[in-house]
Amino acid sequence: MRKTWIDRVLSQLAKLQSGSGDRQALRDAVRTTRDGFEQQLAAFRVQWPQNPEITQPEASAIEGPLVVLLERLTALEEVLGSGSPQDWSAWIGRIRPPLVSLRSARQRLSAGPTSNQLVNRLLRHLTSWRAGRPADGQTGELLEAARGLENEWDAIIAQLPADQQELLWIRLDPVLSILEEWRAGWQGLAPSESVGWEAEIVASLRAFDQKLAELMEADLAGGPTSFPVVNLLLGALEQGLWPQAQELARSAGQLFSLQVAPDTLAISELPEWLQKVESLGEETQPEELSRVQSQLIACSQELARLHQAEHRPEGLIDVRSRDQGPGLELPPMLASIFQLAEDCVAGRRAGESLRPGITQLEQVVQRFSSSRGPAAADVALAIEDLTDTLEVLRDLEVSPSQALLSELEEILHNCAQSLGALQT
Repeated sequence: MRKTWIDRVLSQLAKLQSGSGDRQALRDAVRTTRDGFEQQLAAFRVQWPQNPEITQPEASAIEGPLVVLLERLTALEEVLGSGSPQDWSAWIGRIRPPLVSLRSARQRLSAGPTSNQLVNRLLRHLTSWRAGRPADGQTGELLEAARGLENEWDAIIAQLPADQQELLWIRLDPVLSILEEWRAGWQGLAPSESVGWEAEIVASLRAFDQKLAELMEADLAGGPTSFPVVNLLLGALEQGLWPQAQELARSAGQLFSLQVAPDTLAISELPEWLQKVESLGEETQPEELSRVQSQLIACSQELARLHQAEHRPEGLIDVRSRDQGPGLELPPMLASIFQLAEDCVAGRRAGESLRPGITQLEQVVQRFSSSRGPAAADVALAIEDLTDTLEVLRDLEVSPSQALLSELEEILHNCAQSLGALQT
């Protein structure tokens, strides 16, 4: 997968910690990343107040991590210029938390009451308009873009049994009618004329999603994944139906944005592989197509396990039980993962042996992400620490090293504390 510049910074830090990195390559990556973040922050501060899709808390959730990342990248560039010895793993630990927060905040912007990101954005415009903000060109542009929704939905429905297609269009017709009325008169309509629109749109799309899921579950029960929309996508790719595959990939991304907690989706690779489908076409080599299909199946299977965990309470990890790990008082699962990591670094196991532990930990993150209650702050801290653990484990899976193991041990100490706080 193509790495972002901030990912390259983290990769170079890990290499330096293991003794194989290049300080100049890291310095170049830091400078490029910092310049890019500065431009993003400046543009964001100018644009978001005029954007009806972003609230003040959401803006703060994006701006805060960006500012922290800029401060830490600037400090890192300074120490690189000095040439002094550094604990590179400590720098990784300083950069990862605000990066995860930033990505999660951006992911939440596309969340909403429906499975369609474009519709969710329009509903934010509707809320802002009713609150007294005049409709402007941004709303008009989105409404024009919404003309493509009918084709997008048609790409899905057309592959289902003919006798079921009408039922699905019946559920979508109210949405299309409202969008057409809004598009035709958005500059002259009064907010009072839109009463009931949001409720009708949300109800219709939820009915559509439910019926679509029922039909696809019945027709594609034997597919390679637990997600019918992904099975449809894989079928379209197999047949070389590139436009349909691209529409299905977008629809799959929208459905998962509704069904999966944003913090979990932010660390999942499935959205990236769904986006990869956008670049496929007639010129795609068979090897590349096979690689994309395999990754779509693998990433979907991971999400399927998360879904099953949500609906099987008896499978929850007991975070209150304690087992003595190597120098750590940890839940049994984390103690076992640490032992696996030690074995990988010592050469007794391959890095790939960490994959089951990584998957289990992803399930725990999903359970915490869907928790609600008075301990919200404690839960958020636990999610952050577990997410940091996942990031290091993924690096260990690819390139086991003593430096990464030391970083993992430090992060697991934080996990022990934040998970212990959930008992109170």
